[in-house]
Amino acid sequence: MPFETNEPERDASEGVRQERPEYKLTIGIGLLAFAVYYGAQLLGIVGYAIYQAISRGTEAMQKSLETNLVELSIVGLGVSFIAVLLWMWTHLRRHGAGFARQIGWQPSALPAKKTALLVIGTYLAVAFLSGMYSQFVIPLFVDEVQSGLAEQMMAQLVGKDTLLITIAFSVTIAFIAPILEEIVFRGYLQSALKTKMPWWAAIAIASAVFASIHGSLTLWPVYFMLGAGMGFVYDRTGSLKTAIAYHMVNNMIAVGTMLMLDS
Repeated sequence: MPFETNEPERDASEGVRQERPEYKLTIGIGLLAFAVYYGAQLLGIVGYAIYQAISRGTEAMQKSLETNLVELSIVGLGVSFIAVLLWMWTHLRRHGAGFARQIGWQPSALPAKKTALLVIGTYLAVAFLSGMYSQFVIPLFVDEVQSGLAEQMMAQLVGKDTLLITIAFSVTIAFIAPILEEIVFRGYLQSALKTKMPWWAAIAIASAVFASIHGSLTLWPVYFMLGAGMGFVYDRTGSLKTAIAYHMVNNMIAVGTMLMLDS
């Protein structure tokens, strides 16, 4: 006679981990990721402005906002970095490995040697085309290059003697910005666009948005080519990590060159 118990019977499937339905990345989510990225920067800058107004007065706050792009970028990108990481972590925790694959949070699909050659080759091609544009095309239309936000920040950094600010800015530009921007522009936006259009169109649109946020009409093609290069590497490897590595190398070279010229 079977052992009897008063406990209710359990469903045979109870206790077995059910597979979650695969998450589908949409263009709406890609645009929302951009909104989180940009909105968090604005929130950080507004918070910084309020702090300056309270601690130093309104006039000092206005002057600081006009002449201190370095500290503004550190605060804005720092807040945005935290917000976007939390946004991505929430999606990863909720939707699991299926979502991670859709935003390229995985190793390269190519062998390590081919991945390295692809990154190096693309970087050199973009650097060559950007150099040709800056050397021969820009002088045909303008006498003076309109500096973008990055160039203005680096110019302001040269005049600062504070080692801590220099280190914080260098870390922000060389490490934080590449991770942040690649998650948003390649991981979310380009991946989402690719679900509805050819790969080259997704790269072009994501790169156009990427170039537009850097604040220079003259240098817009340079930033577009940079974004397209990183987008191409991401598309071919399927790995956001390779695009982040590409972006980090590019920014480290830029910051390093600026610091060496300053010294």
